[in-house]
Amino acid sequence: MDLLRIDPQTGEQRILSVSAVPLHPGVGDPLAVLGMRDVTKVRSQRRELENFAGVVAHDLKSPLAGVISWAEILEEQLADTERGGDQELVASVQRIRSSADRMANLISDLLAYTQAQNAELSVQSVDLDEIVDQVAAELRETHHLELPTVEHAPLGRVLADRTLVRQLFTNVMGNAVKYVAPGVIPHLVIGSAPSDDMLEIWVSDNGIGIPDQDLGHVFDSFFRAPSSTQAYPGTGLGLAICARTVERHGGRISARQGLDGQGTTMIFTLPREPSEEPLVAPTDPATTPETADLEPLSATS
Repeated sequence: MDLLRIDPQTGEQRILSVSAVPLHPGVGDPLAVLGMRDVTKVRSQRRELENFAGVVAHDLKSPLAGVISWAEILEEQLADTERGGDQELVASVQRIRSSADRMANLISDLLAYTQAQNAELSVQSVDLDEIVDQVAAELRETHHLELPTVEHAPLGRVLADRTLVRQLFTNVMGNAVKYVAPGVIPHLVIGSAPSDDMLEIWVSDNGIGIPDQDLGHVFDSFFRAPSSTQAYPGTGLGLAICARTVERHGGRISARQGLDGQGTTMIFTLPREPSEEPLVAPTDPATTPETADLEPLSATS
């Protein structure tokens, strides 16, 4: 963890990265090796870079919106047969719009990326069932040809930032719906189970899956599995945003092969809201991954 040290004499602030490793646990008196490293400069540079990315992304949105709007107007004018529309010019304008749309998506992801790291958390009680139902409804509205199906048991409540949690489920569920083989109807199974003071949530899908060699990198910024995602649009920031959101809430996130080796299962933890009655996880073996018997193939904390 990072600790802030303030010099009582000068008021100078330093950030120390502290780690500890136990020595011979369970034998004699407990001992540990404690390591401290001054990371003030590194953290400062990273924060400045993140702030810069956020400012640039925000400032680019306005002129890009103008480019897209004028491209739409030009496309309509060129397509007007009464004005002697030229199909080659129309195709060129469509390419402009396509490039502008991709840039707009990248800017939106950059803003979400910086928000997931820097925005002040507004912790409150969040109903996960409500969040999942809202995201599922939005996904069905945007996928008219192959309506995705979403199954979930009662998921419970967490103490977290509602905006970031909604963004987390939007990205995870959106990926599950997007990365499916052509003609396959997306099918998501979502469950949860208490784990001490955290709530473990998993999202399983029937998509194209993630190659084993890429499971350790899917939460890296701008990473896209070259062998499986070339035909799908994206910026490679979605899962990095998810990782940041989970980490800021003190949780862990991992990706592994899906049930029966098909698709992908995303597993993450969030602070559980204390309740008198403990949450009971679903027990249907056909829809519930045996998380107790599996080690995460990729995890960040």
